[in-house]
Amino acid sequence: MNNTLSIFTSPEGEDRFDEAYNNMFALWPVPHEVLDVDTRFGRTHINVSGPKDAPPLVLLHAAGFSSIAWFANIGALSQIRRAYAVDIIGDAGKSRISRQLKSGEDHADWLNDVLDGLAVDHADMLGHSQGGWMALAFPLKYPNRVNKLKIGRAHV
Repeated sequence: MNNTLSIFTSPEGEDRFDEAYNNMFALWPVPHEVLDVDTRFGRTHINVSGPKDAPPLVLLHAAGFSSIAWFANIGALSQIRRAYAVDIIGDAGKSRISRQLKSGEDHADWLNDVLDGLAVDHADMLGHSQGGWMALAFPLKYPNRVNKLKIGRAHV
């Protein structure tokens, strides 16, 4: 652990979290791949499921959770979508923050960087709680990058 903005208080704590995070994929019902995208706020971790040629869907979890919160939904969603379950930077998950996000505009810029890193021009977005707020803030600054927006809840 070498990041001064880390959410972890020790390298051992980070290692234990990473082990528990990886073990949670026993609940993930479909194949997935892992992507890490560099943004101006740090490295963002994304779990991706679904056909590569399917329309993109960005999944944004609630505060205090990680992208694994979508485990009960990912099976159905990834049948018809290329589902990008994003670990929101600065929250629980495997994303690693290097610069603090201080505003809705910062969150929009971060998500814009994520889409750029994924080479996704525009996508549908599904957000739960804090993820819903982020999904709502994003098109205020980048309206041409969102097709449809849905605020809902993950079934956990």
